[in-house]
Amino acid sequence: MDRSHPNVLKLDGMECINWKPPLTLYTLMHCIVSGFDPFGNFSYNPTQVIVEALPDKLPIPGRGQQAVLHRLILQTCCEHAWPPVCAVAENLGNEPVILIHTGLADLRSRINFERFALNVRDYRMPDNGQHQPVDEHIDPDGPEGLRTTIPLPALADRLSSQGFLCEVSNHAGSFLCNEVYYRSLRWFQTTANPGAALFVHFPQPETYAESCLREGAAIDRAALMTDPRGAMLCVFREALIETIQFCCAWWLDTELPQTASTEAPVAKSRSDDCPTSAA
Repeated sequence: MDRSHPNVLKLDGMECINWKPPLTLYTLMHCIVSGFDPFGNFSYNPTQVIVEALPDKLPIPGRGQQAVLHRLILQTCCEHAWPPVCAVAENLGNEPVILIHTGLADLRSRINFERFALNVRDYRMPDNGQHQPVDEHIDPDGPEGLRTTIPLPALADRLSSQGFLCEVSNHAGSFLCNEVYYRSLRWFQTTANPGAALFVHFPQPETYAESCLREGAAIDRAALMTDPRGAMLCVFREALIETIQFCCAWWLDTELPQTASTEAPVAKSRSDDCPTSAA
């Protein structure tokens, strides 16, 4: 067997074009996790803090695999936010990858899991590059909306059961959060790479703390009295870790049984019109 080219499988002198290895051969799950830099009048962005505090790897519950984390802090600019995500994702080749983006929603009081991304740029304020498009498409050739395949009610139930205040939201707005989310979902749609995408909105830490106190949620009140922002950022980090682990475990549970039953590719003799083999 010769795998000198990643998309060619050679068996006994015969060749299968566009061959992809079954997912059971993978021992690592990749997760690109992003936050944003400060924008507008905000002196800092909590998503930058929590993403930078993540470890390099996380265990995937119930499996002997780990998720390798690729941490990115994106510029809040329509020209520079998506390219680093795309570059890392494409560099992984056909390795399965979960894209989890995080952003600040300063008017919300809970952690929000976004169900849809919209094909629209309609910025309520200029981005950090002073762009402020109005009623533009992100991708003129793309659908008006794209939906994540991750089961958000189950994810919200999981985190709620652990004491986090969270809920499912139906879309991520029309600023850079939505744009990066749309481009991520569109990337999976156009490349057919294995994986899934999710956007998570976090509120201001102080607003979240007020919600916890008002709703009687489990919270370290001593830490809240001494450093409310730091205490809530730690809570956000733990919520993000739980989200990453849930998404990776869900994807593996969903995809691997299907892949395990897939037949091995049939070798074809080399010719210009040799049909491609399905993964």
